[in-house]
Amino acid sequence: MKLTTWCAAAFLALTVSVGSSVAASTPATTAIKDIKAPTNVTLEAGSEKALFTNSQDIKQFLLDRGVLSADVYQLRYKKDNVFSYGIVADIRLGEQGLTTLGIDGHMPIFSLDKKKQDTSVLPELAATINEGGQNSVQPYRVIEPLTLQKNGTYTGTLRFDNMESTVVYGEILHVVLYDNLYFGPSARVIALNSADDETLWPLVNGYAKVIK
Repeated sequence: MKLTTWCAAAFLALTVSVGSSVAASTPATTAIKDIKAPTNVTLEAGSEKALFTNSQDIKQFLLDRGVLSADVYQLRYKKDNVFSYGIVADIRLGEQGLTTLGIDGHMPIFSLDKKKQDTSVLPELAATINEGGQNSVQPYRVIEPLTLQKNGTYTGTLRFDNMESTVVYGEILHVVLYDNLYFGPSARVIALNSADDETLWPLVNGYAKVIK
């Protein structure tokens, strides 16, 4: 599967300064590896590459640009003679990642009763992506705008089309922006081939449930 996997750089390129204020308890989140795989689906951690990263390992590409950490998995679907692939990733920006974005960020600060006292970048990050911010870096289309959910996350869908030689590869990215309890602003991305999205997304959308 050819993957641009825009998640690798988009969350470093699509963010501007922030100014919203949130002082509330941050819910605990669920790691990708702790989510039960659907029938006919397996996840494998390892070295995954992408067109957008010039065939460089996605995780290393992210770390080289200052993110705190990233978990990247290849998603495999097999039923009878049908094979499909995708990527599931968690990206934790961290202080250096935020600095790379031009944000005066820091690790989350808590009061003695474990309530967050710092501000959240999620509203501005979602707005920037929805408005096509930095679209010149890697053109994309907003299929479903990132919108605030009751659990405090922002969810939406993007599409990327990339040409290699004379072939156009389309990808659908299902994006969840969330605040990690200990690491701050993070993103979970499920990237699927556009031709497989209609079939696979109903099967694998459980990976987008980051809040316990």
